[in-house]
Amino acid sequence: MTGLVLIFIGAILLLVNLTGNELHNWWALFILSPAINSFSRAVDIYRDRGNVDGAVIRHAFWGVFFVVLSATFLLGYSFSLVWPVFLILAGIALLFGAW
Repeated sequence: MTGLVLIFIGAILLLVNLTGNELHNWWALFILSPAINSFSRAVDIYRDRGNVDGAVIRHAFWGVFFVVLSATFLLGYSFSLVWPVFLILAGIALLFGAW
């Protein structure tokens, strides 16, 4: 999994270099590593159990959390603008029985 993350980050940085666009917060790409791990764990649990239960939703929630956090920094948004999204995600996770 770590190798795939490094390939993904390298591909994005190469794309930035080739297109001439600037990526000011490139370090935020490393936040995607726990996101990929969380999504992978959610898929593994789903395959083992055969249904979507609290554990699958909990890992998917953390994956989405890290993707939104990374996107916030990559796109240059202020965290004070985006933080309500995390409350919404937590509420959805609670409704679906993640905790």
